[in-house]
Amino acid sequence: MRARLSMAWLHRTLGSFFWLLFVMWFSSGIAMTFTGFPSVSERESLARAPVLRIAMALTPPKAAMAPANDVDLFAIGDRAVVRAFLGRTRVVTYADSGEPFKPLTEAEGLAFASAWLGARAHVVSLMAEADQWNPRARARGTLPLLHVALDDDAGTEAYVALAGAEVVQKTTRRGRLLAWIGAIPHWIYPTKLRQNGPAWKWTVIVLSGIGATLAFTGLVHGLRVVRIRRRSARGEQLSAIPFRDPWMRWHHIAGLAFGLFAFTWTLSGLFSVVDFGSRSDSDPDSDEVRAFRGGALDSASFVLAPGATIDACAAASASPLKRLSFARVSAIPYYVCRFADGTAETVRADADAARAAPLDRAHVASASRAVVGDSAVITETWLTEGDPYYYPSHFDPDVAFPVLRTEFANGTAVYAAPATASLERRYTATTRLHRWLYHGLHSWDFPAIYRHETLWHVVIIALLCGGIGLSLTGTVIALRKRRRGTVRA
Repeated sequence: MRARLSMAWLHRTLGSFFWLLFVMWFSSGIAMTFTGFPSVSERESLARAPVLRIAMALTPPKAAMAPANDVDLFAIGDRAVVRAFLGRTRVVTYADSGEPFKPLTEAEGLAFASAWLGARAHVVSLMAEADQWNPRARARGTLPLLHVALDDDAGTEAYVALAGAEVVQKTTRRGRLLAWIGAIPHWIYPTKLRQNGPAWKWTVIVLSGIGATLAFTGLVHGLRVVRIRRRSARGEQLSAIPFRDPWMRWHHIAGLAFGLFAFTWTLSGLFSVVDFGSRSDSDPDSDEVRAFRGGALDSASFVLAPGATIDACAAASASPLKRLSFARVSAIPYYVCRFADGTAETVRADADAARAAPLDRAHVASASRAVVGDSAVITETWLTEGDPYYYPSHFDPDVAFPVLRTEFANGTAVYAAPATASLERRYTATTRLHRWLYHGLHSWDFPAIYRHETLWHVVIIALLCGGIGLSLTGTVIALRKRRRGTVRA
């Protein structure tokens, strides 16, 4: 009896302060089924980038290549530049001279943005600090940012990182509005808080934990007070719902119908920022990428000149060439030609143009086996569409296909894409569990539902609407309690 009363008291107490948080989360969740936080996708970045031409590139970028994680060659104006990532640090040099890239001036940044947007833009501000749409700009090293806008019906705005000549954010009036009612409240995303990673993470953990506790105590208490086949002293059949107050009755009914969803949904939100004792994300780490590559990038191994590759790739595709990436798979160098339509093609670079060949399945399989070298391979599967772990999502629709899935005896599975010469994902027992407890319970991306977009929208929106009803009735009860004292059952 004491445990029952304690659970009811805890539920009422937490509900008095946090029901509006639930209303916000469920409501913003509906908006997020259609769009997330504004961003520039890889596909859009390629589509809007200047065309890379043979006259722009001369030799492999020897100075920047050896210690780099990734190296790309692309056009800025009428010159090609090399961008190398050293960890999280970007080093940008001119491809024709090897000299450090000079950050764009404000006038150059405006011209660059106008060309990228395809219309004449005007400067809004030169930003030395992050704003709502670039909360992690300082941590990512993209400041200063040139904020520009178009005088169009969509209210388009863009942000150019002057140091790297890169458009790092683009928003529209509709996208900003949906973010304010969706991603920003849902992810607890005020600018100042998001700039402090640990503070933001613990805010999400604490609020999600409180929400899960509120839902769990309400669900248990609601089930305990249900009256099944009970009669009054006069022999009359009693209602299964013991509350006389209409708001309490509807809250109880909504809790029985949607309480379990409310609990698993808020708890799964906590899993978005909590690891399970080891890495929970499916991105391969640096050691796994290095094993797939067979070592670091080496400029001496790129015998085939970049210019010859640019010429060959441009001639072979109807889509304009926008970027040339330097890759390595099992110690063999490859160029990756990336086109405006989002497609990619690999060219073996340790041979002359006459012998150049694309990356084949056998080579990808060999590189994939090296990622988990101490475990036997169980199966190798060629995928042309998604499986339960590697699939296009509503936030990341442009995953690479086809991919080779290699499964090992120790439970690890890796996914490698020949078209991009890259190790795309890595799953272990921990990351599989995290996938279902976070993405499964929060986004409801179960394959039987998620592969049918209309069905998925109907199911997830119906559940979220049920959560809103549960939260709103709880909010009314909490407000009435504060005004009049205890609401009697």
